[in-house]
Amino acid sequence: MTLKAGQFLRSLPTFASWSTEAINGLLLRARKLRFFQGDVLFREGEPGNSLFVVLDGEISVSLRAGDTSVVLSLEGPGAILGEMALIDPGPRSATATALSSGTTLGLSAAELYSLQSEDPALASALLRAFTRTLAGRVRAADTRIASVGEGRPAEHSAAVWRTLWLTG
Repeated sequence: MTLKAGQFLRSLPTFASWSTEAINGLLLRARKLRFFQGDVLFREGEPGNSLFVVLDGEISVSLRAGDTSVVLSLEGPGAILGEMALIDPGPRSATATALSSGTTLGLSAAELYSLQSEDPALASALLRAFTRTLAGRVRAADTRIASVGEGRPAEHSAAVWRTLWLTG
């Protein structure tokens, strides 16, 4: 990978405290992937096996809600996408679609597993970074869910919560 990719990673809060050796270790194992407008990086419901760090470009993250698609977020440089695939082998929870051309760094679950024996400190740092990203998303979802019930009768809010917990 290039010096530019390393400098970019270092500028991100997730990787700012990492040593040069750790950044280089990640760059040695990650694959640089080019995408174009309209490309699907991953699709909701399909098996997940890798994550992506967006270097440049814009990506829409959405999920199906009945017959419609709901945009959860628009992600750009610095975003980490698909991190759940390295923690849980279940199906993807959302679809990531490129809104413009760009580049990501990709890391597969298999690469992370081999990294755990080759460089446990780096693997641990990666897992902490991805877990923090995931925790931030859960907190944001909690806030969105809580706002659904604001200004509505308590019975309505309770029904929303029951539905979310029973289907989750």
